[in-house]
Amino acid sequence: MIAAAVLGSVAACVSSKGRACRESADPLELARLTRNVDSTVTALRTASDTQTTWLRQYLQAMIDRTAELDGCGRMTSADDLRTAAALGLRASVLGVPTVERAYIWSRRAVLADTSDRRSWRVMAGAWDQLQVLRMQPQWFATVISCDRSPDGRCSLATIDTTRVTDPQRVELGLHTLLQQRALIDSINRARVRP
Repeated sequence: MIAAAVLGSVAACVSSKGRACRESADPLELARLTRNVDSTVTALRTASDTQTTWLRQYLQAMIDRTAELDGCGRMTSADDLRTAAALGLRASVLGVPTVERAYIWSRRAVLADTSDRRSWRVMAGAWDQLQVLRMQPQWFATVISCDRSPDGRCSLATIDTTRVTDPQRVELGLHTLLQQRALIDSINRARVRP
C-alpha cells in the first residue's frame, strides 16, 4: 500500500526538478521530504524488483531536491542542515554519494551551532555510515547491521576502538560500547520471541 502511494508520487517529485531557485521554497518542504523519505525507505523493505527501481529513483529525486534547496541558499540554520543530514542518512541505501552529502550537511550543522549535541550525533552517525559503506571500521559505534536470515541477528558493524573513547561518546550523547552492545542484545532477544 505504501509502495503504491509512493510510486504515485514519483512523477510529481521528478517533475518538480528544475524549479530550483526560481520559486521560493516552502518552509515546510524539508519536513515533507523527510516524511516521504521515511515512507519510501519503509516501502523498499517489501518492494518487488520493479517497485524497487522506481522507489530508488524517487528517493534519489528527494535527495536531489534537498541538494537543490541547499544550493539555492535555503538551508542555512543548524536545524535545516541537521534535518537534511538525517534525511540523507535515512536514504543511505542509495550509497556513498548520498551519505557523503549527509556528512557534509551534518558538518555544516555542527559549524552553525557547535553547542548543539544533536548535530554532533548526526555527524557521528553519518561518518560511521560512510566508513561502513567504504568497507572501513566505524568510529562512534552507531551502525548496527542485521543479517537477512530468518532470525535477523543484529550486531555492531566493525569498530575502530582506537579512534573514539567511551567518555567522548558520552560527551556527544551517544551510547557507550557496553550500552550499545546491551541494546543489540535486547533487539536480538526480541527478534527470537515467537
